[in-house]
Amino acid sequence: MENREKNLGFHKDLEIESNENEEELFDQIVEQALRTEALFKINEGQNGVIAELDLSRLSEDARRYFLGEIGDIEEESLAVKMIKISTNPEVSRHEYQMQKEANRILAESDDQTVGVPKPHAFKEIKITHPEIAEHLKEMGINIGDHKTVDLFVMDLVQGNDLAFLMYREFIRCHREEFEEAYPDMDIETVISTNNIANLMGLVHSLAGIKIQHSNADMSPEAIKERNQVANMIRDRISYRGILNKEQLASLSQAIKTLHQHGIYHRDLHARNIMIADDQSVKIIDFGNAVAVNPSNKEISKGIYTADPEKSFVNDLDVVDFIRPLAKTDHDKEVETSISYLDSAIRLREKLQGKSSKDWRAFKLKIKNNQNIESLIDLYAIKLGTGIGNDTKLALLMESADSGRSDEVKEYLRKNIETESNKKRPNLLLINQFNALLRTI
Repeated sequence: MENREKNLGFHKDLEIESNENEEELFDQIVEQALRTEALFKINEGQNGVIAELDLSRLSEDARRYFLGEIGDIEEESLAVKMIKISTNPEVSRHEYQMQKEANRILAESDDQTVGVPKPHAFKEIKITHPEIAEHLKEMGINIGDHKTVDLFVMDLVQGNDLAFLMYREFIRCHREEFEEAYPDMDIETVISTNNIANLMGLVHSLAGIKIQHSNADMSPEAIKERNQVANMIRDRISYRGILNKEQLASLSQAIKTLHQHGIYHRDLHARNIMIADDQSVKIIDFGNAVAVNPSNKEISKGIYTADPEKSFVNDLDVVDFIRPLAKTDHDKEVETSISYLDSAIRLREKLQGKSSKDWRAFKLKIKNNQNIESLIDLYAIKLGTGIGNDTKLALLMESADSGRSDEVKEYLRKNIETESNKKRPNLLLINQFNALLRTI
């Protein structure tokens, strides 16, 4: 992780003293975290902090504390992990259990492109000493009246969440506005930061948006505002290939696989989808997830409306939301082409279904390699049931699909050039012929 917000850190040279009192042991670790170099805060939420934890820098006792292992520490366990230190035991334990099950399900699936970070340990600790509470406060954790903290250790995803990638691309799309507003700042340096709050503020500034509600506000008005902003950002950065189609298809399949096993995330949005450095996709944050009997269709129907006090998100909605992010300029050209050819496509289907004498005669002559140009002109008159150029376009499509695509291309290029040289060219015909040329 680059540009770490705050060094909270453990260090391998500091040994953890054996102590029967887990709270005192935890206090020793927290104290180390405040003055050494193995733990870095990477995010902060309502109930606590999320940090990057380098287990290789910890003593063996500290590693066992986090992972609950006995004996030698496995080499895999020395990798960098992510740790959530939070203050909502009920939610944290539920999230750990849901994530553990989701990880197991996707790890056993055929497609390994999408997964869930593997959970390693969960601990709940009661805090009674004021000194420990003060240490936690310095880390950004207020234990409140319940005086309990939770430690949730899982695999760290080296990469960025999709929202971060969207904000970064949005800023790139507004390079001129950025350089005008911040002439002394380098845009690539700014967007390389992993501080998503700063990027959000910059996006809102460049877009001229004044946010009325905080991210913690779950009122209908706040949710509507966030959705409007997200749609605006998504629409501005569509067709730029931020994702690829394989990632999108795999994410959709992973969600369906979880549903088949009765696991529903219910809070799946861009912040909860990670794109790893190896381009794999990870689903995170299972705090709102539920597990149901997948064979009970009635329960499944009410998954997103079961709690009248909360508004849950349909898991598959995120796939539709991010679909334009997996499209490129080529996809845009194809979609534009289809829009120009839509009525001609429908007419061709109608002619195929009706299969009139003239249609059958046209198909036979096309297969017998008769001249394309004379056939198109003749049967456009005989079968002239379409509007404008639709009949001619339908005949050209049929010809191309009958093995005469090279001749159809030549016909299109010749007529585009002829029409373009006219004093008053038929621009619609030119656009339609160009569209068909791109699809053959």
